[in-house]
Amino acid sequence: MKHCVIYLVYFFSLVVSSVINASEINSTQSFSQLLAGKSSTRVIVALKHPTQNSTATTAQNGQWQSFNNYVAVAQNALSKEMGWVNFNNIVRYKEVAAIAKSIDANEFERLQNSNIVASIHQDKFNPASLSKSTKTVGLAQLNTASRGKGVSVAVLDSGVEYNHPFLRDQVIDGACFSGFYSCPNNKRTLFGLPASTPCIGAKGCFHGTHVAGIVAGKNPNFSGVAPDAKLLAVNVFSTDGVRLGALDSDIILGLEWVYQNAEKHNVVAVNMSLGGGYFQQYCNDSPIAAMIEKLRDKNVISVIAAGNDGRKDGVASPACIESAVTVGSLEPNQSISNFSNSYPHLDIVAPGGDITSSTVNGDYAHSSGTSMAAPHVAGAIAVLKSAYPDATANQIVAALKQGKTFRDPRNSVITPRLYLPKSLHWLSQQNTTTNPRDKPTTKPKKHSKKCTERIDGIVVQRKGKDCQNTGEITW
Repeated sequence: MKHCVIYLVYFFSLVVSSVINASEINSTQSFSQLLAGKSSTRVIVALKHPTQNSTATTAQNGQWQSFNNYVAVAQNALSKEMGWVNFNNIVRYKEVAAIAKSIDANEFERLQNSNIVASIHQDKFNPASLSKSTKTVGLAQLNTASRGKGVSVAVLDSGVEYNHPFLRDQVIDGACFSGFYSCPNNKRTLFGLPASTPCIGAKGCFHGTHVAGIVAGKNPNFSGVAPDAKLLAVNVFSTDGVRLGALDSDIILGLEWVYQNAEKHNVVAVNMSLGGGYFQQYCNDSPIAAMIEKLRDKNVISVIAAGNDGRKDGVASPACIESAVTVGSLEPNQSISNFSNSYPHLDIVAPGGDITSSTVNGDYAHSSGTSMAAPHVAGAIAVLKSAYPDATANQIVAALKQGKTFRDPRNSVITPRLYLPKSLHWLSQQNTTTNPRDKPTTKPKKHSKKCTERIDGIVVQRKGKDCQNTGEITW
């Protein structure tokens, strides 16, 4: 087995203003600041829903019969109103009432005055949530008979090297969405396993392969959290010069594809180790929020990295969306990672410091970041849902939070840390009709109902002074 050491730090420049952080662009002055001397810029236009919008509902004599049909009617009505005839320049969604497009100042003013438009948002370019990489360690087995059998996790990232020895036979489907035409063969969209190939042209293109390995990688020496689970690799990253990141509009397309394929592949979680900006409160007005909520209604849980700016009072977007599970990072000694963002709404903390996983060209690397913490949680969801297939998304999220509480010394925010045996035990007490496929080998101590509160946390316990050398970690 080859090993490599990668040292990488992302620097991503964001304009510091309420416009960028709030996502919504609500004035001509704000739009001019966003243009920054350019003739046009990318935006996502949220359309009014049927009860808000009379123009679109009468566009075809009121003959829309479903929400999806309404979305198409509203998109067509706005395109006609704006005189947009080249649909190749417009991103049209099927599950979200929105479109994405580059617009100029004149178009912005017209959109502001449209009765079809609910709001206009910056189409942000989100970097991967990676802090640094150091040397190799491994993850070990959970004390259960099955770890994710029968379920899938979608990884929205920079693509996955699906023929990597650590991931061979794990990736069962894929797609690619890139507003900068960074998909294989310079495509805007692509589907199937070849579409999931890692991006090229940027140092961070190994990122998705590393994240996927943490979720469900396996080899004779060590494994990811849910090695019996399958993966959907959705490449939403683009290379723009020296920049590597994911446009909000492409993230929505990726989530929409997962939503449409959720039943086919029994998807239980979506991992997004990406984000940007600074949000001190929930950002439920984000155009990404609608798809995350639709997935949650389908019992698919979105897990998102909190970001690596070391903030004590805010997280990145889309981690600030309330219906997602927002993940901070712990070091191997169970202390908070100094790069990990935090705020009172943080959902959970997970191991994110010095994590070994797959990287491109068949190699392995040890990386740190909230990017590494999030897939621990996504993998844990696969384990829990595999054991209790009838559990709802709300029950799974509550079960994740049954571990010991953790206090962040930087801001005194209290969160629980994940401990999977307790999570499995808690689920076994919730519904006597469930039929678990496996149980923890040790029965945890009984705990109070207070543990079911939506606070924050997750833990991996290491035992033995030589655990870093053997890669043995006891969950």
